[in-house]
Amino acid sequence: MNSHPRTALKMSERLAGRYEIVKQLGHLGATYLAIDHHSPSLARCVIRELRQTHPKLLKRFRREAMTLEQLGRHPQIPQLFAYFSQEERFYLAEEFIEGHALSHELVPGKCLSEGYVTRLLEAVLGVLAHVHRQNVAHGNITPESLIRRRSDGQIFLIGFGQVKMLSTLEVEPSGRIVSCQPASRYAASKQFRPQPSDDLYALGLIALEALAGMNCRDLEQLERKRYAGGASPQEDHAQISPTLTRFIDQLITDLPGQRYPSAEAALAALTGIVSRRQTAEDSRLPTVMVTPGQAQPLLAGPSASPAASLPDLFWLKAVAGILISLTFLGLGFHAWQWGEYRVSRLQQNWQSWRSRPQPYPETSPRQLTSLLEDGSIQLRPAAATAFWAMVAAARADGVNLYPLAGYQSRAEQREQLYDSPTPPTTEAKRRLRLSDYQTGYAIAIGDYDAAKTTDRHPSFAQTRAFRWLAQHGADYGFEPSFESATGTPIEPWHWRYVGDLDSQALFKPTSNPE
Repeated sequence: MNSHPRTALKMSERLAGRYEIVKQLGHLGATYLAIDHHSPSLARCVIRELRQTHPKLLKRFRREAMTLEQLGRHPQIPQLFAYFSQEERFYLAEEFIEGHALSHELVPGKCLSEGYVTRLLEAVLGVLAHVHRQNVAHGNITPESLIRRRSDGQIFLIGFGQVKMLSTLEVEPSGRIVSCQPASRYAASKQFRPQPSDDLYALGLIALEALAGMNCRDLEQLERKRYAGGASPQEDHAQISPTLTRFIDQLITDLPGQRYPSAEAALAALTGIVSRRQTAEDSRLPTVMVTPGQAQPLLAGPSASPAASLPDLFWLKAVAGILISLTFLGLGFHAWQWGEYRVSRLQQNWQSWRSRPQPYPETSPRQLTSLLEDGSIQLRPAAATAFWAMVAAARADGVNLYPLAGYQSRAEQREQLYDSPTPPTTEAKRRLRLSDYQTGYAIAIGDYDAAKTTDRHPSFAQTRAFRWLAQHGADYGFEPSFESATGTPIEPWHWRYVGDLDSQALFKPTSNPE
């Protein structure tokens, strides 16, 4: 009775006279991408379908829809536009988030940095705290339910478990209701009604997966080792700090009562860890003790210039002798002209120096985060996050980008230039002066699938990676660092991040050396 064949909606079919189906997004969850024809901009939205009309299911589905409507007021949860029924089926219309799932960033064999994972935890715990305050558990935390918005890199929470589960329920001929949804690898328990601690468990596994660079299957093997009395999964990776190790351990403990009681409590603990880490880093900076009211000692050196110790009479005799000699040789007038020319040239040189492009400022290492686990490449946090989002998007298009270099101090750049066996050219010196690697926003990018000879070489412009960057780099806030007057990149591998206010202020045209 109340069961209908599981037939998918047709493309271009309209629901409620306004939502035109464009694409099927899910199979079990019966999820579609649609266009809202009542929107002036023909906005895209997500349609979720309940294919059963059992009274109990409809009642629960409506209740979950009302919950989604409340939760959607948070800026990191898609807004619920409408819920309605048509032809004995029930539908939800939700905001569509343009971006990619976190699963695109979690690549087996690629260990992401502690800084990346910390920021991810902060972002997800922040929105989960809002969910848990409504006495609701998400119940389906997976890399696929975490979407990074393309426009700004913000993390969104989608795919709430109860709605997804209800969308997959089937009614057997006997009247028994069963779920066709497979259990998630990130699920902590088999409870029908998930708890907030289950969300924390799943998030902890995702964090560990990012740090370890391995999927859940490998993590399960490490879990068994842990239960057998071995090291915790995090302890197999020495680059993870003890404080973050303990934090994740408390998220993924098998005993729900020993986990943090809510996302708000977990976020408070993580904030304390980050604060203590920053304090520890600040304490490593050299400190100069200054006593108020006392002059500070200068660097050791002579108290006066050697010329100051010469008798004034010596200088008078020297000047007089020079003037007499010039007059005698008839060069006095020409010498004055030469001196005037040099003074005027000095003024011109000063004006030229003032108007010439000035080097970009060098950032403090404390403002950087590691792009790779070994710390060999560092960037500003915003640039690092945007880069990995760009890498994930490129990989989805079959292009494999990888970083060659990031932050370099001016001293390191100068050393590399002048340590070359051949003397640096004038052009090389100019590029050193105009370099932006010391800002922490610049990055050298390579094509993993191209020949190594294209790395940091003009031939990189012929690779698929460069063509992808030229087309999509701006979508993630990246632009070529060096361009000719015609707009052609001079160093096609050299890009910089200009996707936030700080980087835009630094590289704005009025201060851009180019």
